[in-house]
Amino acid sequence: MSTKFTNKAAELQWLKQQAVQQQAYLTKRQNELRAFGATDEQLKLSFAIDSAAHNTFGNIQIKYLDFRGKPLYFTATQQEPEAFDVWQEAVYQAANRSEQFVRVRHSDKYLRTYKDAEKYWQPKGSSSTPYFTALWLFFLNKDTAKFEPNFEHIYITEGEFKAFALCSLGIPTIGIPGINNGTIAYNAANQTRREFRADVLNYAKFTTERAEFLPLIADFIAEYKVKQITLNHDADVFCTSKNSQKQTRALNFKTAILDTAKACEGLEIEFSYIVGKNQKLKGVDDLMLHYANKAELNTIIAILRA
Repeated sequence: MSTKFTNKAAELQWLKQQAVQQQAYLTKRQNELRAFGATDEQLKLSFAIDSAAHNTFGNIQIKYLDFRGKPLYFTATQQEPEAFDVWQEAVYQAANRSEQFVRVRHSDKYLRTYKDAEKYWQPKGSSSTPYFTALWLFFLNKDTAKFEPNFEHIYITEGEFKAFALCSLGIPTIGIPGINNGTIAYNAANQTRREFRADVLNYAKFTTERAEFLPLIADFIAEYKVKQITLNHDADVFCTSKNSQKQTRALNFKTAILDTAKACEGLEIEFSYIVGKNQKLKGVDDLMLHYANKAELNTIIAILRA
């Protein structure tokens, strides 16, 4: 149903209200990160309203850079046809072109409207991609950095906003889109754990023989001579009700620890693991936001830096 206006001023006022509503979720998340010391410039380079034409819910586009500040690209692949004609070849080449990688965080309003939707979207055909944008902005970019780039000890955590919050407080952190998505695990037959994701029984039986970090993470570790990695889970790893809803949920957390430990072992890097206990403040960003501007925050930061 279209909206009718009595005059131009009324139309402009309506458009302003719509813009404020669309920006509300982005503004909320940005203000949370400002509480940790993020600047407007850092936030502008990291997040924006998703440009999709159908985005009337304020979904956020998360910008991905590598640790050298370069945009990340992916190539969406499809099975190559047995024989090409000119049209088929054009379609195939278009489907396999390189595109810039982004992820989209759906707003609370969107998720309430589409109850079956996932929290995040990323382009079809793209794979797990580590999030270095915050680490680049807070530690390496000469125009925005606030901290010295000492990367002997780094964190890996699930989610871009958590990684951004930790980096903004001087704790160098790489984000991953899922707690199992920082490594590739292999069994004795050289099969990967991901090959068995749809096979619950064999997924549970999978034994990691060796593991390696995603190439971009491995490059960072080598370039900056990382000596210790700490994996950080959300506190709801212990949530019985959530674990009972999905057979492999608790197993995913366990295997993330085992596979990351194996990857560190292969590189002779010290490994540690940390998880909160407060399920109401389940993410490390939630925990720190709760204690923002309080003495407890400094204690949490000191523990993480130890």
